[in-house]
Amino acid sequence: MTVTARSASIFGTRVLNATARVADFRPADALLTVRGATSGPAADLLRYARDSGLREPLRFLATTTASGNARLDLKLDIPLAAGREVGVGGTITLANNDLVLNENILPFSRANGRIDFNRRSVTMTGFSAGFAGGQLTASASTRPDGTITVSGSGSATPAGISRQVDIALVQRLLAGAQGTTRYSGGWGFGALFKLN
Repeated sequence: MTVTARSASIFGTRVLNATARVADFRPADALLTVRGATSGPAADLLRYARDSGLREPLRFLATTTASGNARLDLKLDIPLAAGREVGVGGTITLANNDLVLNENILPFSRANGRIDFNRRSVTMTGFSAGFAGGQLTASASTRPDGTITVSGSGSATPAGISRQVDIALVQRLLAGAQGTTRYSGGWGFGALFKLN
């Protein structure tokens, strides 16, 4: 049995191609699968992802603000038998969005990439954005212990770095510097960065 919704909305954005389907009612593990997609303000789609019961895997987005439009693909796998966990997941696709993770990190401009999430994990692929006067590429995944690890590399300018570093001596040194520098780094339990 398949049902297609003519109209639905999430946080004021219209859900497209929403379907609900039960392939077979007979098995003990029969599922109602619900799929849908919406495009709209990235801030609203991030808010949906944070408020969908998936706070733990998406904790790195807790304070994120965003501008521009993005796409959200949703999926629910609802067991017809009682006592089984509902499967929840989705994908946020960024398209030239400006993002601010929190007030202690420089903003990301014209961000593109894909964030896949479910109840226990998050994966970010193909992320690229303007950052610290240069360009950044990054990826992220969830380890079995629940730690989200992020790795990235890119380039930065002295002026861009000085906006991130709140040490007067370093800012004075950077004020007279020119050119760009390459960097790569990773973050898990704490921030670990190295400059090349």
